[in-house]
Amino acid sequence: MTEDTGVCAPALARALHIEGHSYEGVILPRLGHPRTRVAFFRRPRELAAKLDITSAQIRAARGFLNWSVRELSQRCGVSESAISRAERSDGVPGMQASKLKAVRTAFEIHGIEFLDQTGLRYRGR
Repeated sequence: MTEDTGVCAPALARALHIEGHSYEGVILPRLGHPRTRVAFFRRPRELAAKLDITSAQIRAARGFLNWSVRELSQRCGVSESAISRAERSDGVPGMQASKLKAVRTAFEIHGIEFLDQTGLRYRGR
């Protein structure tokens, strides 16, 4: 297994290569456990198809989970100012793909399922 690492806030974007298959994902800090990380990996094609979420979906998911901007920031490793800017934009936010992936992953780990760019639902953890 080989591993390539890029840094995005305190979350780490990683690409893993295992037996000829490539996977991309993020490793996120666990809230309340500063030395513990949560890994979330998918194949790149699955990530590309599911990466884009809208500003409205970010606001809705945060509201659905009753998270503040600060709490989302701590859970995904993206700055509060970047999250606030993303929520104020129209359509898909213009943030770095690695940061948008970290935001989406934090929501998905906590049970939010994004439905294309039209909505979301809670699927449980």
